[in-house]
Amino acid sequence: GGRQEALLLVKNESGKRLVLRLWPTSYRLKSSAPLWVGTVESEKSRALANLLTLPMGNKDFDAALSILKQDLSPLFFSPQLRSLNLEKSGSGDWSGKILLIDAPTPVGDVHSPATSVKR
Repeated sequence: GGRQEALLLVKNESGKRLVLRLWPTSYRLKSSAPLWVGTVESEKSRALANLLTLPMGNKDFDAALSILKQDLSPLFFSPQLRSLNLEKSGSGDWSGKILLIDAPTPVGDVHSPATSVKR
């Protein structure tokens, strides 16, 4: 089993929801800001016998990632999509793209967002 997320963010929209789950890591950026990892997916609700409603994941991770990038663009400094060269494993539609997000760099700071990580 996995670990429960430390932060869960949900955006509801017309019968579905976008779910962002985040976990802290032991890594820090050069700015000393903590590095978090996460996953995002689109979910729909499925009713069972009018007694229980369960979320069902869409497994189209790239579409959910694209929506998240659009939603975050006005709030953060240049969210950047990057591709990883990974072997396909498991189920779901994920091309290996990741989203790098960093807060705006203060004026006079030479730190370049999302480029350097230290442990």
